[in-house]
Amino acid sequence: MNGLFQLGLTFAADINLITSTSNFQSLFPERDPDEIQIGVVQLHSGADASDVQSQLKKVLGPSLQVLSVEELQLREVEH
Repeated sequence: MNGLFQLGLTFAADINLITSTSNFQSLFPERDPDEIQIGVVQLHSGADASDVQSQLKKVLGPSLQVLSVEELQLREVEH
């Protein structure tokens, strides 16, 4: 175990599932891996989250949202 975090409730889905892509495909073989709706990036100690977020937004473009933990939490609360 590397650490603990708190996973809040969501109104956007009936369930929260944290798994790798390969486990997702094992659990739901009938589902297209393109249906994965959220990913998590773990930063190295000392990394600047805002800088990483900016770089990811540049690389990934407008087709994906790159949210900080706080932005994701706010989005869920406002939903």
